[in-house]
Amino acid sequence: MGKHLLPLLLCLSLMVSFLQALRCIQCPKFNSEGVCLTKQTSCRLKRGEKCVLRVLYIDEKFEFGVQECSDVCYSYFKT
Repeated sequence: MGKHLLPLLLCLSLMVSFLQALRCIQCPKFNSEGVCLTKQTSCRLKRGEKCVLRVLYIDEKFEFGVQECSDVCYSYFKT
């Protein structure tokens, strides 16, 4: 009898895992090698948000990047 419950428990486990909110690794400042220079944390994505990677280049040289949960995603180029 117990082995008949195993597929049901597996299915329920997968459903619960799927319904959990997605998390994004946050890094307030990382270098050109992708190494986080500050304390790395995580955020839970809310409705309409994405895990966003923002990078700053000055005179075509990488300065730093930020990864965070955000509902705003934009590209900005200054020449």
